[in-house]
Amino acid sequence: MRTTVDIPDELFRQVKARTALRGLKLKEYVAEALRASLIDQRQSSEVREAESLDREDVIELGEDCVLPQISGETSEVLRSITEQRIEEILEEEELDRALRPGGR
Repeated sequence: MRTTVDIPDELFRQVKARTALRGLKLKEYVAEALRASLIDQRQSSEVREAESLDREDVIELGEDCVLPQISGETSEVLRSITEQRIEEILEEEELDRALRPGGR
């Protein structure tokens, strides 16, 4: 999609120089920067949401990994999953992804 964006001259020069150094076209660099911005915003939103939960309602798996506590019928099943099983599931997903056309 085409659009017009007004960019301050100094910022444009900096971006143009950086794209040249990276061997990219300006439109590729801008698209990459926008994607990164959206990912950062989504991750920040998820962290804020997790931080807003009561500590009793979350499971902390690490400094940067806080998950909501799940209650109900599946909670016991989820609590019984071991780290080894999680690793197996992740390996299975990686294998499935690698076998798909285009590796996605």
